[in-house]
Amino acid sequence: MKRLIVFLITFTFIFQLLSPTVYAEADLNHTKFEDDLYEFFQSDYYKNLLDRDKYSYMKFASDFRSDIISQYLIETVDYLINTGVEPDVDEYIKTLVNLITICDQENAEKNFEQNKLDNLKDFRSYAGDIAEIGANAVSVFTGISPSTSKLEQGISTAMGGLDTLRENTDNWIDALTNLETIIQDYSKYDAFLGIIQENADGNLKEAAATTRNSMHNAVQIKLQMYGDVSNENFSNYTEFFFDDLFFEIAKSTDEYTNDSTFQFFVDESENILGSVKLLLSSWDLGLDIGKLIGNLTVGGENLIYRVLEMEALYDISSILQYNIPSTFPDFAANYFGESNEEVDLDEIVTMFHFLVACRQRGEYCLWSILINDAGLLNWINLKNNEEVNEWYNSQADILSDIKNNIPVNNASVSSESDETKQTENSNPARENLIQKLKDLGLSGKLASYESLSLIHI
Repeated sequence: MKRLIVFLITFTFIFQLLSPTVYAEADLNHTKFEDDLYEFFQSDYYKNLLDRDKYSYMKFASDFRSDIISQYLIETVDYLINTGVEPDVDEYIKTLVNLITICDQENAEKNFEQNKLDNLKDFRSYAGDIAEIGANAVSVFTGISPSTSKLEQGISTAMGGLDTLRENTDNWIDALTNLETIIQDYSKYDAFLGIIQENADGNLKEAAATTRNSMHNAVQIKLQMYGDVSNENFSNYTEFFFDDLFFEIAKSTDEYTNDSTFQFFVDESENILGSVKLLLSSWDLGLDIGKLIGNLTVGGENLIYRVLEMEALYDISSILQYNIPSTFPDFAANYFGESNEEVDLDEIVTMFHFLVACRQRGEYCLWSILINDAGLLNWINLKNNEEVNEWYNSQADILSDIKNNIPVNNASVSSESDETKQTENSNPARENLIQKLKDLGLSGKLASYESLSLIHI
């Protein structure tokens, strides 16, 4: 018994000494991205992102549905009392498209730059053999995810269209990179919609399925567009999923003419992108991102739309904030060598970005009501509009910090960087501890995967 107690005390001490970074040293095959993702899961950024109590739009939507909020609504009570409104399918579709547009505009350009670096390396590796690079790209693009495996014909057509650019290698590489970015991002958006569809019910479930189908039609159109690309019109082709050329082409298709659901999707997407362009010069996940979508004035009917949107964001956020922690056990098991099951790390990161977008948009919607209804100031325990603005600025700063610390899957980071990181973190005493744990058969079992992901959500 005494030996057992000594062992337990010793093990507890060792466990406290070992940081997540040290655990990573037991597996020399980790990429920097994997290490960064593990550290993010343990960070306050992750905890703050998932903690629903930190976001007032979540409380507002919950209180509104339970009628608690009605006692605080003074100036706008006539618009909301007894409306009985809940988001319908169209309102959910608009909110989903809002979120996709936010994430697309926020990340597509950065993804393009990363992909271009990789494609330039491939161009040098293949000695400029465009035909061989193109043939390889088709298999690579279709293999990104199950959703992109259904796009083989469209991807082949698009790659064939790039032949018209072969005399201008700069344009050819940029066009290839545009395609890669669009296909990668489509895969992420489809995964997001798939998670919502799988976990929702009622109107939100139908909206996710409908938007998912419309996105599939849209990406097919995007791929077909490259059949007409040339060095003369190349500047009209971008890395963004939604752009002016897409809307021009989409509106000329039979799908748009004959399918009212797809028509609604295209029109809403175009309206949203138009709002985005008004503020591209100050684009950042900060004070302005919430203003990019929808009417900026609040009152009457617009107020109801704000409340409906917050309800929709509440439902989407709830799915994401419960789904994200469920990905950690499989990731941790793989990270510590307990499982060889493949985990889609990019999909996890995508969910982080979508939840950040929900949080920022939700807080903006609430802010836009607070500054127009003095009664709600009592509900949120603020005294005046100046305090409301301070609250919103603080929330925006917190979310900006979270977004900036979400790991990036930077494929071009050299192995030397990983080796340098391991060297900096190495410590002979710690390495001896790790070896002793290995000898005891405890390697890879230093943490409870489930408990590490449990926070108040």
